[in-house]
Amino acid sequence: MAGTFIPTMGIKGWINATSDVADYVVACFLSANPSQTVLFREETTSLPYLLKIYANRPNELEIQLQDHLDKKLKAAFGYESYANVTLDNDIDDDTKYTINFTGFIVTDSKSYTLGWMVQIQNSRVVKIAKINNG
Repeated sequence: MAGTFIPTMGIKGWINATSDVADYVVACFLSANPSQTVLFREETTSLPYLLKIYANRPNELEIQLQDHLDKKLKAAFGYESYANVTLDNDIDDDTKYTINFTGFIVTDSKSYTLGWMVQIQNSRVVKIAKINNG
């Protein structure tokens, strides 16, 4: 990934370390809203937006999350990188489910894995946790 820099609005400024870029791509996906842009509103897809559109259709939500996160990882790291998304329903509470995001990144002949877990209850994000996969 040498030579590829991504601008951030944070204290790090421009980043190019694989782990920083991966975290930033997923964090933006988890928190961005289409209303944050006027020019690219139709192209801004994120977890909150997809939760709104597919709130009552968990199977479609899982497919859409997988597709959009996969596209974002491929755009940042190339076509060898991909995402895996699983949506697990809580067996005790049908209003609660967990989404697990796993990204497999290949850059400069090295592979990296990253993971995030998001808990949803009553269509609201309750918890977001980074999963340390090494």
